[in-house]
Amino acid sequence: MIGTRVPWASCFEDPDRPGEPATILLRQVGRKSFLLESSMTYTGDTGVADLPDRARTLRPSDLGDPPLTDLASVPAALRWFVSSYDVHTPAALLHDRLIGPTNDLGVEDAVADRFFRFMLKGLGVRFVRRWMMWTAVAFGTRWRSPRLRGLLLLWSVAAAVGMSTFVIALCTQEWLLVGVAAAAPLPSSLLWGRQYGAGLTAAATAIWVLPPTILGAVGYAIYWLLEHAVSAMPVHASVKGDEPVDYEHF
Repeated sequence: MIGTRVPWASCFEDPDRPGEPATILLRQVGRKSFLLESSMTYTGDTGVADLPDRARTLRPSDLGDPPLTDLASVPAALRWFVSSYDVHTPAALLHDRLIGPTNDLGVEDAVADRFFRFMLKGLGVRFVRRWMMWTAVAFGTRWRSPRLRGLLLLWSVAAAVGMSTFVIALCTQEWLLVGVAAAAPLPSSLLWGRQYGAGLTAAATAIWVLPPTILGAVGYAIYWLLEHAVSAMPVHASVKGDEPVDYEHF
């Protein structure tokens, strides 16, 4: 009965029971860390012509010893848009296996990122969301590369200038400047190289994704400061409302 309800049943199966949907068994061992205790194989379109067959399968030992995972690494300020776990969980786990020190298959990070996007498609994640999620992992790939990080920083500066120019031109009704700013992501996305589609996606979505994300980050920072300020205050007596409640008088 469980297998008929899992949302990834159409493209992830149990490698030890072909034809049976994969189950994801996790044991929490830390605030944000889990041990993977099950295996899975992706059976859908990979979008990559020469992807090794072993790259389709994830077993606990593939994540190292111990097989730790934090599921999808999503900054707290962005969880209004996508959570650490959802239908994309198996794709995130398999993608993690193909990047960083656990990648022993020779799969390039950019190829693993593309595979991730196609897994999201197989899982039924809608177009805009999966391209944005792909853009996020592509951003991480480029940030981890010392060779590509400079180009990413250059793109970030260009994007910030372009968005600011677009908003100012729109407010002042400088329509020619609006057009130039709107077209600017086309050449600047080439700084992403083979992942230029991610650059276009980032430029097209940042203007409406950043405001709530920044607002959420500011709100969390205020909460963090308040929480630590209150925790640092000396407490000599129980705060009203913290004492036990006598329900006999209700």
